[in-house]
Amino acid sequence: MPPDSHNRPPVTAPDWQAPKSHRSPRVSHRSTAPTGRGRACRVPDCDLTISTNHGIFCNRHQMAYRRHGDPLQTGLEVAELAPFVRTVRRVIDRNKDRVSWPAIFARWDEAVGVCHAIEAEARAGKTYIRWRRQAAALIAEIAENVEASRVFELVAAVYLYAEIRPERFASDAGFNAEVLHVVRREAKAGRLFTVGAKSSISYRLLSGRVSTTAARFIIDALGNVSLAAARAETKRLKALEVKATEQRQAIAAIE
Repeated sequence: MPPDSHNRPPVTAPDWQAPKSHRSPRVSHRSTAPTGRGRACRVPDCDLTISTNHGIFCNRHQMAYRRHGDPLQTGLEVAELAPFVRTVRRVIDRNKDRVSWPAIFARWDEAVGVCHAIEAEARAGKTYIRWRRQAAALIAEIAENVEASRVFELVAAVYLYAEIRPERFASDAGFNAEVLHVVRREAKAGRLFTVGAKSSISYRLLSGRVSTTAARFIIDALGNVSLAAARAETKRLKALEVKATEQRQAIAAIE
């Protein structure tokens, strides 16, 4: 509710009908609360100021918040995630006779089917929620360009990264946003720009609701199995580390 919306002074006469010389001065009833412009950014240890009236972050942290779900979250680079993707592939190869991977990948296909249904209902004239439809369209675009097995590799790699280095993710919101960012980047779901011999892709900024909903589609489909694979691999690596430590201790004990 806007401030003072029910505390305006009563109108005793139709002032707008009076001669201009007898009209009362125009009074603005807009909020006079202090604005955010010029105040310090809410991120700890940030010395920059807020440049908008109602913001709480400086421009740099506001952009990080919109892109990565958290003002302190930074994007995962391709080279940074590559070792974890290779590890996930090894997990799949080790378990190819024990796990029905096609059944797991089918969970992604089911989520894509839900998104196609949302788009079909909207085109048929049924009532829809705009940001949910936009999220569904994004998932459908990703599915057209990336195989289900590749989507799983990327999602599981992010989960494995979080298990090994949880400090890399500022919050759950930042983690969810990075899951979407990694898959979206793989699908090249953006606009292609070519300048001379160099090409680059610009990704449009998504609204918070669209980003959160699209991430939920991915995580609801592949999150549980990705987490299970990440934890199993982490457990295996810890067991190998314990075994190696015991061997070093045994060698050191030899006289």
